[in-house]
Amino acid sequence: MTKKIVAVDSQKLDSMMACTYQFKNKFLDGKEPEEKPDYYERGGLMHAMLDPYYKIKKYKPRWRQNQKTHMDIVQSCVNIGRHFARNLNIDIAEIEMCVAAFMQYTDFWENDSFNDILSVEQVGSKVLYENPQIMIMYEYKVDLIVKINNVVTPIDHKSAKSRRDPNYLSNQFRGYCWSLECNRILVNEIGFQKTLPPKDKFRRHTLTYSDNLIKEWREEAIYWIMHTVNLVEKGIFPRNTTSCDKFPLCPFKAEICSSDPDVREFKKDQFFRNKSWDIGADYL
Repeated sequence: MTKKIVAVDSQKLDSMMACTYQFKNKFLDGKEPEEKPDYYERGGLMHAMLDPYYKIKKYKPRWRQNQKTHMDIVQSCVNIGRHFARNLNIDIAEIEMCVAAFMQYTDFWENDSFNDILSVEQVGSKVLYENPQIMIMYEYKVDLIVKINNVVTPIDHKSAKSRRDPNYLSNQFRGYCWSLECNRILVNEIGFQKTLPPKDKFRRHTLTYSDNLIKEWREEAIYWIMHTVNLVEKGIFPRNTTSCDKFPLCPFKAEICSSDPDVREFKKDQFFRNKSWDIGADYL
């Protein structure tokens, strides 16, 4: 008997826990809306600038010998962002808002404690569970990993138009800690608000988890994954309509789930495009 290998990341796990039918549409059938929501596009643009910024900042001691200033680095990252934005479905005002926020953010945190940068956009995987029949691989992609006071700390960038404290019980955050065998994560909030001062727009939240909380997350993750694998093998995908309006809003609610069951497959092909999921790809 061939052992089944199942690869799961935090977004797949979120979907398994929220609604099995959503999981089927998004990850098994590989469907996504023809147009991504604005917040995905803005987040993608911000990441497109933060990624090179921290990759270059890793070598900050060499800037002076190469006759580069901090502003030179920031401007190079803005140029990369503007090039990236040519393929986004947002207007020029939204692009300029993201660029302005990035420049203000890098100015505000120019001399922060992110000096010992270990990796940027690190992709990895780890065995979450294994028995003779199945191996569950947990995959992750961490925006930034640094050492702060000699403690390895994963960092997740979150950009938004409104202030929002991070979800302490997020699968993403606890999954990072389990994967990297650490007990804390820093959530790097980047706000787009024009009226707030930088100290209120660019907050950094430190979340700390005990070993028991991380162990509990792993046990519950295994349960939900095994439960979903069992449903997939049976070809059963029950909907959980209590999740329809939770943020982010389910893209299948209006066009698919609200339609007559006989036309859902037709509408899925009509209103959604094919997109295979790869956590290592630039998908936000």
